[in-house]
Amino acid sequence: MKYTNFDELTFRNSVEKALRKVKAILGTEKNPRMAEEESDHKWDDKYGLAEFLTNTSVASQLNILEQLGLDEKNLEAVMKWVEEEKQTVTMHFQAEDGCSFLKEQEQEISTTDVTTETRVSQEAQSSFFGATSTNWNDKKTTRVIQRVKEYHWKVFVSYKLKVFKG
Repeated sequence: MKYTNFDELTFRNSVEKALRKVKAILGTEKNPRMAEEESDHKWDDKYGLAEFLTNTSVASQLNILEQLGLDEKNLEAVMKWVEEEKQTVTMHFQAEDGCSFLKEQEQEISTTDVTTETRVSQEAQSSFFGATSTNWNDKKTTRVIQRVKEYHWKVFVSYKLKVFKG
């Protein structure tokens, strides 16, 4: 087992940060705080904390089971197996996921950056062969187009929660 140095200041700061978040969530009804070394506390406080955390844990697990499809009616049936019929209950969670390739597609993305070059007209000049140049006015606009390959996939997830006696 690896041992690390305990930094009390860092620990207290992280607890204070967590307490501020908890206070924001709970509002004014509850006032959680860190136990102080100087203040006395009772044993029933510890049991109350243990009960509160246990109830919170059970509630969160029931919430997860409900999200997986174990509604109130089915949960009552399961509780009847346990309480009245004294049966053991087994839960089996099975999940499957996967993906399949659909297509590859190339997209052209035009940037908003435009580069413009302009050549201004010049006066007529004589050249070595006797020809004269004419006035000209050129404008050249350049836009960058980026080609991006996109890959399209079909992703699937399925799950089953089986609850049975035994």
